[in-house]
Amino acid sequence: MVHTDMLSVVVSSIQRSSKMKYKVQGNILPTHIMPEGEHAVKATVISQWVDADSPLDAAAKFLMDNDKVNASPILVVDTDYNIGNYPLDYVKIAIDYRVGLR
Repeated sequence: MVHTDMLSVVVSSIQRSSKMKYKVQGNILPTHIMPEGEHAVKATVISQWVDADSPLDAAAKFLMDNDKVNASPILVVDTDYNIGNYPLDYVKIAIDYRVGLR
């Protein structure tokens, strides 16, 4: 009986550690209308660490937490320096699947 309990503890700790940490970054572009002839754009960069199963899942979780992000791409890097980028529209589609809208 003790052996079975120890095995379940080991299995649950392995399952919990299957998620990876991802650093995700997105940009917020100003949406106000500039006076005619002016084209100044300064993006605000937001980034945070996210625990997720995949880079796209990390991008979706990040966008769900930061709904003001309005520019492509969403950049994702894991702790092994594997880098990915996703168009904003693709991440929104992934969110739709994640919450059951598609």
